[in-house]
Amino acid sequence: MLIYLFCLHPSSFALTRQIDSLPIDVLEGLARTLVASTRYRGKLSVTFPVIHRQVVVHKPAGNWFASMLRLYARKKYESVEAVWEVDSSELVAQRWWAEWQNAVRNAVLSGRRGWVTVEDWMEARMGLREKEKGRDWGVDGQ
Repeated sequence: MLIYLFCLHPSSFALTRQIDSLPIDVLEGLARTLVASTRYRGKLSVTFPVIHRQVVVHKPAGNWFASMLRLYARKKYESVEAVWEVDSSELVAQRWWAEWQNAVRNAVLSGRRGWVTVEDWMEARMGLREKEKGRDWGVDGQ
Protein backbone atom coordinates (compact mmCIF):
# COMPACT_ATOMS: atom_id res chain seq x y z
CA MET A 1 0.00 0.00 0.00
CA LEU A 2 1.37 3.36 -0.99
CA ILE A 3 0.19 6.47 0.82
CA TYR A 4 0.69 9.89 -0.67
CA LEU A 5 0.40 12.69 1.87
CA PHE A 6 0.21 16.40 1.10
CA CYS A 7 -0.89 18.61 3.98
CA LEU A 8 0.35 22.17 4.25
CA HIS A 9 -2.34 23.43 6.57
CA PRO A 10 -3.15 21.16 9.53
CA SER A 11 -6.75 22.34 9.83
CA SER A 12 -8.42 19.71 7.63
CA PHE A 13 -7.73 17.15 4.95
CA ALA A 14 -9.41 14.67 2.60
CA LEU A 15 -8.40 11.01 2.33
CA THR A 16 -9.07 9.46 -1.08
CA ARG A 17 -8.79 5.73 -1.71
CA GLN A 18 -7.69 4.33 -5.05
CA ILE A 19 -7.08 0.70 -6.00
CA ASP A 20 -4.56 0.10 -8.77
CA SER A 21 -3.86 -2.99 -10.84
CA LEU A 22 -7.05 -4.88 -9.93
CA PRO A 23 -7.51 -7.67 -12.54
CA ILE A 24 -10.97 -6.44 -13.56
CA ASP A 25 -10.99 -8.25 -16.93
CA VAL A 26 -10.42 -11.64 -15.29
CA LEU A 27 -13.05 -11.01 -12.60
CA GLU A 28 -15.58 -9.73 -15.13
CA GLY A 29 -15.08 -12.85 -17.27
CA LEU A 30 -15.61 -15.12 -14.26
CA ALA A 31 -18.76 -13.22 -13.28
CA ARG A 32 -20.21 -13.33 -16.79
CA THR A 33 -19.52 -17.08 -17.02
CA LEU A 34 -21.29 -17.68 -13.71
CA VAL A 35 -24.32 -15.61 -14.70
CA ALA A 36 -24.53 -17.39 -18.07
CA SER A 37 -24.54 -20.75 -16.24
CA THR A 38 -27.75 -19.69 -14.44
CA ARG A 39 -29.44 -19.30 -17.87
CA TYR A 40 -30.00 -15.57 -17.32
CA ARG A 41 -30.65 -13.87 -20.65
CA GLY A 42 -31.07 -10.23 -19.62
CA LYS A 43 -28.62 -7.35 -19.68
CA LEU A 44 -25.66 -7.56 -17.34
CA SER A 45 -23.34 -4.87 -16.01
CA VAL A 46 -20.25 -5.87 -14.02
CA THR A 47 -18.43 -3.14 -12.06
CA PHE A 48 -16.04 -3.05 -9.11
CA PRO A 49 -16.55 0.37 -7.52
CA VAL A 50 -14.60 1.64 -4.53
CA ILE A 51 -17.08 2.22 -1.73
CA HIS A 52 -16.43 5.09 0.68
CA ARG A 53 -13.86 6.49 -1.72
CA GLN A 54 -13.32 9.79 0.08
CA VAL A 55 -13.38 10.92 3.70
CA VAL A 56 -13.04 14.60 4.65
CA VAL A 57 -11.66 15.33 8.13
CA HIS A 58 -12.12 18.83 9.53
CA LYS A 59 -10.32 20.10 12.59
CA PRO A 60 -12.81 21.69 14.98
CA ALA A 61 -12.36 25.35 15.83
CA GLY A 62 -10.61 26.01 19.12
CA ASN A 63 -13.23 28.50 20.32
CA TRP A 64 -16.57 26.88 21.15
CA PHE A 65 -18.44 30.15 20.58
CA ALA A 66 -16.95 30.61 17.10
CA SER A 67 -17.70 27.00 16.20
CA MET A 68 -21.33 27.39 17.30
CA LEU A 69 -21.78 30.49 15.18
CA ARG A 70 -19.59 29.12 12.41
CA LEU A 71 -17.76 32.40 12.06
CA TYR A 72 -14.67 30.75 10.68
CA ALA A 73 -16.09 28.14 8.37
CA ARG A 74 -13.33 26.17 6.70
CA LYS A 75 -14.15 24.80 3.28
CA LYS A 76 -10.59 24.45 2.04
CA TYR A 77 -8.82 21.20 2.65
CA GLU A 78 -5.63 19.54 1.54
CA SER A 79 -5.54 16.14 -0.10
CA VAL A 80 -4.29 12.81 1.15
CA GLU A 81 -4.30 9.89 -1.26
CA ALA A 82 -4.02 6.21 -0.32
CA VAL A 83 -3.19 3.93 -3.25
CA TRP A 84 -3.73 0.22 -2.64
CA GLU A 85 -1.42 -1.92 -4.70
CA VAL A 86 -3.22 -5.17 -5.50
CA ASP A 87 -1.47 -8.24 -6.85
CA SER A 88 -2.72 -8.33 -10.43
CA SER A 89 -2.11 -12.03 -11.05
CA GLU A 90 -4.91 -14.25 -12.27
CA LEU A 91 -4.30 -16.63 -9.37
CA VAL A 92 -5.28 -13.94 -6.84
CA ALA A 93 -8.41 -13.12 -8.84
CA GLN A 94 -9.38 -16.79 -9.00
CA ARG A 95 -8.87 -17.23 -5.25
CA TRP A 96 -11.07 -14.20 -4.57
CA TRP A 97 -13.69 -15.50 -6.98
CA ALA A 98 -13.68 -18.94 -5.32
CA GLU A 99 -14.73 -17.23 -2.08
CA TRP A 100 -17.44 -15.03 -3.64
CA GLN A 101 -18.93 -17.06 -6.49
CA ASN A 102 -21.64 -18.76 -4.38
CA ALA A 103 -22.76 -15.42 -2.96
CA VAL A 104 -22.97 -13.95 -6.48
CA ARG A 105 -24.85 -17.02 -7.76
CA ASN A 106 -27.40 -16.73 -4.92
CA ALA A 107 -27.90 -13.03 -5.66
CA VAL A 108 -28.44 -13.70 -9.37
CA LEU A 109 -30.86 -16.58 -8.80
CA SER A 110 -32.87 -14.59 -6.24
CA GLY A 111 -33.28 -11.78 -8.80
CA ARG A 112 -31.67 -9.18 -6.61
CA ARG A 113 -30.65 -5.80 -7.98
CA GLY A 114 -27.73 -3.97 -6.41
CA TRP A 115 -24.68 -5.01 -4.46
CA VAL A 116 -23.48 -8.38 -3.25
CA THR A 117 -22.36 -7.72 0.32
CA VAL A 118 -20.45 -9.42 3.10
CA GLU A 119 -23.76 -10.59 4.56
CA ASP A 120 -24.48 -12.43 1.29
CA TRP A 121 -21.03 -13.99 1.44
CA MET A 122 -21.64 -15.17 5.03
CA GLU A 123 -25.00 -16.73 4.06
CA ALA A 124 -23.36 -18.56 1.17
CA ARG A 125 -20.57 -19.81 3.43
CA MET A 126 -23.20 -21.12 5.88
CA GLY A 127 -24.72 -23.20 3.08
CA LEU A 128 -27.68 -21.15 1.89
CA ARG A 129 -28.36 -22.02 -1.77
CA GLU A 130 -31.00 -20.52 -4.04
CA LYS A 131 -33.01 -22.92 -6.21
CA GLU A 132 -31.94 -23.12 -9.87
CA LYS A 133 -34.32 -21.73 -12.50
CA GLY A 134 -35.87 -24.35 -14.78
CA ARG A 135 -35.92 -22.19 -17.92
CA ASP A 136 -34.30 -19.12 -19.39
CA TRP A 137 -35.16 -16.00 -17.44
CA GLY A 138 -34.29 -12.31 -17.27
CA VAL A 139 -35.90 -11.36 -20.59
CA ASP A 140 -39.11 -9.31 -20.80
CA GLY A 141 -42.20 -11.40 -21.39
CA GLN A 142 -40.96 -14.51 -19.59
